Amino acid sequence: MAKPPTPDELLATTLGVEARVTQLPLTLLEGMSGVQRPGGTVTAHLDFEGSVLVPHATLRVQANAVTMNGLPPMNGQLSVVGGDKDVKLTLNAQRQDGPLAQLTATLAAPLGALQDREVYGYIPFDITGRVGPVPLQELPGLATPASPVAEGAPPPQGGRPQGIQGVLAMELGARGTLDTPQMELTAGVQDLGVGNTGLGQVRLNYTYRDTRSRFDLLLTEPGGGTMLVNGGLGLDVSLPALNRGLQTDNAPVEVALKARNFNPAFLSGTVEMLRSIGGVLQADASVAGTLGAPRINGSVEWKDGKLGLMGLGEYRDIQLALKASRESIAVTTLSAKAGNGSLHLNSPLTAVLNARNEYELSSPGTSDPPLVMRNFPIIVDDQLMALVSLRAKVEGTLSQRLVNLRNVTIPEATIELPEAKRKDLQALERPGDVVLVRNGEPLGRKKRKEAAQAQPPPNPDEPPVEGTAPAEGVAVEDEEAATPPIVFWVNVNAPRNLWVKGSDINAELGLSDDFRVEYTDVARLFGEVRVLRGRVDVLGRRFDIQRDSQVRFTGPAMAPYINVTAEHRNDSAKVTVFVTIRGQGREITLKPTSDPPLPESEIYTLLATGRRTLERSSGASMNASAQAASVVGSLVANEARKALAAKLPLDVVSIEAGDSGIAGTKLEVGTYVTDKIYVGYTGRVGANLQQGENANAVRFEYQLGTRWSLEGQYGDARSGGLDLIWTNQY
Repeated sequence: MAKPPTPDELLATTLGVEARVTQLPLTLLEGMSGVQRPGGTVTAHLDFEGSVLVPHATLRVQANAVTMNGLPPMNGQLSVVGGDKDVKLTLNAQRQDGPLAQLTATLAAPLGALQDREVYGYIPFDITGRVGPVPLQELPGLATPASPVAEGAPPPQGGRPQGIQGVLAMELGARGTLDTPQMELTAGVQDLGVGNTGLGQVRLNYTYRDTRSRFDLLLTEPGGGTMLVNGGLGLDVSLPALNRGLQTDNAPVEVALKARNFNPAFLSGTVEMLRSIGGVLQADASVAGTLGAPRINGSVEWKDGKLGLMGLGEYRDIQLALKASRESIAVTTLSAKAGNGSLHLNSPLTAVLNARNEYELSSPGTSDPPLVMRNFPIIVDDQLMALVSLRAKVEGTLSQRLVNLRNVTIPEATIELPEAKRKDLQALERPGDVVLVRNGEPLGRKKRKEAAQAQPPPNPDEPPVEGTAPAEGVAVEDEEAATPPIVFWVNVNAPRNLWVKGSDINAELGLSDDFRVEYTDVARLFGEVRVLRGRVDVLGRRFDIQRDSQVRFTGPAMAPYINVTAEHRNDSAKVTVFVTIRGQGREITLKPTSDPPLPESEIYTLLATGRRTLERSSGASMNASAQAASVVGSLVANEARKALAAKLPLDVVSIEAGDSGIAGTKLEVGTYVTDKIYVGYTGRVGANLQQGENANAVRFEYQLGTRWSLEGQYGDARSGGLDLIWTNQY
C-alpha cells in the first residue's frame, strides 16, 4: 500500500455490515460447563452502518422454545437500537401460560458516546421492568431437574413438589444518572414454602434517592404470625462512591422490627450453617446509630424455639428474652435443651454502658454463678465430643472491636467423655496447603490475608524504618485493613474442681491464675492445665497421675508442652511402674521406669500381661527378645480387640516357626481373664496325633502367688497334664 490510511482516517471511515443467524439450535451447547439439556433455536439479525466514532446499529434476537438446566421452554425477543441521540433496549420473555418478563431501557446518549468511560456517570438513563408472576422453581438457579413425576410417576408424599416453592412478582424502576441514581423496587412472593412446609408470604418495597435507601419488609407465615421490618440507610452507592470505596462503618442506619407470634421457620436452610429453626418470636425493637456502632432499643422474645446447626447439633425448648436500651442490654431469660441435657440462666446477664463507651458485662444481684449446664452435649462435626455439667459466672467488657471477658469463673465443672470413639472424617474443603494463585497472587481473600500475616508484624512502639515496603507479592485489601476483625479475650478462673470423666479416665484438673484464651482468626491459649489428682486406664491397667503433672500452653492450641507422669502399682509382682510423657507438639517422648528397676522389656511385659515374664507350656521363662516380641503381639492383639469390638478378646499372639519350614509351626493365642488367670489356645502344624502330639489344645494357668502357679492343658490327641510350678527370679 503506497499511502496507508492514518488512524483518524480509519476511525472516520464509513462501514456497512449486515449479519444473519437463522434457527441456530442450542443443542450445540451440549457439553459446555454449566449447561445441561439445552434446547430450542435462536435467530439473530445485526445491521451496522456509519463509522467507529459515529456508529448506528440495530440488533434483534428471536428465541423459540429455549430451555436448559431444567427450565421450562421460553420464547423471547430482544431489540437494541443505537442511533444519533440515544440507545434503546427492549426485552420480552413469555412462557406458554403467559408473560414471564419485560424490560425497557433508554440511555440518552448516542452509541458512540459509550466508548468513553469518563462520561458514564453523566449519561441519563431510564429503566422499567417487570417479572412474573412466575414460580420460583422456574427461575435460573432454582430450577430442579426433571423428576419421575414429569414422566407420569406418582407425586411425592403430600402432593407437593420438593425444593423451594412460591410465586414471584416484581416491578423495577430506575432513572437519573450513575452519579445521581434513583430506584424503586416492589417484590412479592405468594405461597412461599420448602417441600411440604408452607412458609407464608413475603412483600418488599425499596427506594433509593439522594444517597438514602428506604425499605419495608413484611413476612406473613401460615399460622397468622407477622414480622415487619422497615427503616432507612444513609449509604451513597453512586458510581463515584463505588470508585472511592463504600464507607459502610459510618453509614447512618435506622431500623424498626415488630414481630407478633412469628415462626422463623422460613429461614431454615437459607444458609448452609442453618439446618433448621423454629419457635414463636415476639419483638418490638429498633436499631439506630451507624452500621459500625449500632444502638439497639426494645425487646425480643423467643419461645419454644428449636435450632439445628450444621456440625453443631440440634437444640430444642429454647427460651430467650432480651431487653436493650441506649444504656444497657440484658438477657433476662435463657434456657435450652439438647439430648438429655439442659442449659439455664438463673439470673439476668446485663451489659451496662460505661464512661469509656464500653458495655460492662455482669450478673448483678447474685453471688452464685448464674449459668448452669447439666449433661449438655458438645457436638462437633455432628459427633458427640462430651457431656458438660458446670456452673459459671461471666464478667467483662464489650466494645465495637474487642470482647474482653476478663473473669469467667467456673467453681465446678464435669466433662464426661463418650464411650464411642470419634470418627475422623475427611474434610470437604480444599486442603489448607493447596493455594491457587494468579500472577503470583493467592486468589482467595483469606489466602491473601494469611500471606500478609505470615510477614513478621511491626513493633507498634518503634517507628517504621525509612525505605521499607511490604514484601513483593503480598497484598492486603484496603477494606480489610480499614475494618480489623473482632478480637476475643477470655480469662478463665478455674483453679480446681474441673473433672474429666470417662470409662478409662477420672481426673481433677485446675487452671493457672493467668490462664486465658485469645481469638481473632485462630484460637491461642496461654497458661497451665494442672492435674490435681486422678487416674487413667491403659491396656486394662490403672495409672495414678502424679499431682505435679501439667500441660502448658504458650499460644498455638495444638502445640502445648506436656509434662505428665503416671504411676502403676502391681501388687502381685511388687513393682511400681512410672511412665513419663514429655514434649511439645509432635515431639513427644515416653519413658518408662520402675521400682525396683527393671529392663524396659520387662516393664512393657508387666503392663501388657500383669506379670514380669511370659511363660509357655513348658513353664520355662523366655529371653528378653522373645518377651519383647510377645509384648508387641499383645499390643497388636489389643488394637485388634478394639477393632473387632471385643469379639476376639486376645492379649497374647505368638507364632513360632518350626525347624523344617511350615511343619512344626506353633500358634498361641490367649487372654488374661484377670491378672491371675490365663486361658489360651495352641495350634501346631504337622502334629502327630498317634504319638500324642496335640494339633489343637487349650491351656489354663492360674497364678497362686509371686512364685507358685498352676498350669494345665488338654488337646485333641487326648493328651494333657496339670503342673504345679515354683519359680524364682535371679
